[in-house]
Amino acid sequence: MEYQKQMDIAPLPSWPDLPQTSTIPVGIHPWAINSFSEHKEAALQFVIESVSPEYQTKLARAGTPTVLSDMAIKQQFGAELIRFEGKNIGAFTKYPLAEPPARLSYWDRYVNLDMQQFTQSDMNISEFLRKAEEESQLKIKEAMAQQK
Repeated sequence: MEYQKQMDIAPLPSWPDLPQTSTIPVGIHPWAINSFSEHKEAALQFVIESVSPEYQTKLARAGTPTVLSDMAIKQQFGAELIRFEGKNIGAFTKYPLAEPPARLSYWDRYVNLDMQQFTQSDMNISEFLRKAEEESQLKIKEAMAQQK
């Protein structure tokens, strides 16, 4: 796209109370090996390989932010993407990421995603999430009724 050739990348502005801090929140995607798995060792090897510096470097070069704090890997972000050629891709990693907010919604206090409970259960992820959602909805309805 022609217009992209005329554009560059700059760091996002920071908050006055958090100078030189990136405003881009980080999504958290926890991985757990459930006790019902028949392939725990293979799953563990997958997780270990997925966070290896070699694999994270490949992901970073292809445009996926690394989960590692290694600045050498972060600096390779997007190196294989033509659209970033000649661009200031260092702007993506110039500042450390801000901590996510303590809670996003008033109702978050009624949601309990206890990953330790999940890993120690015999539930699969669908069952666990369904149960957590049902429990959370019940707690939220009770709290809403008390507020009226």
